[in-house]
Amino acid sequence: MCSCSLDLAWLFLLFLEEAHINSNDLLDIEYVKSTQTIVIKKTSKRSARIGWNEAFKEFTAKSANDMLIPEIFDDEDLCNETI
Repeated sequence: MCSCSLDLAWLFLLFLEEAHINSNDLLDIEYVKSTQTIVIKKTSKRSARIGWNEAFKEFTAKSANDMLIPEIFDDEDLCNETI
């Protein structure tokens, strides 16, 4: 890795620190081509997948033995099937 990319990384980290942005903040990052500007804004938007882990754990705990689709349907006759 060249030293220029390391310098840019440190500069970016210092910028984020000066702007009071930490690793837990959600950011909107936009590049404006006409002015060749990068716009970084804090956002309150939540990621689409925030909370999924907790929801899956809760679902599993509540319905671990409930099947969404039965293994055998009422109209199936497995004893008299022909191949």
